[in-house]
Amino acid sequence: MLFKLLNAHTVAAIVGLTLLFLAQRLLFPPKPNSPLPPKWLGAVLTTLSGFTSFAAHAGGPPIYA
Repeated sequence: MLFKLLNAHTVAAIVGLTLLFLAQRLLFPPKPNSPLPPKWLGAVLTTLSGFTSFAAHAGGPPIYA
């Protein structure tokens, strides 16, 4: 349902945000005694990750002629 409602630029932005999060985690790993992030942030990032996975497995963002 969301795939029909979102345009290609929005899907690309979501994928880009997910890639930025991955790069941040690789470049700046958390310290062993750092506090845990809030649960709402985990829910948001999990949703973005799931949507990114869906877009990648569906063949990419929709292309409009």
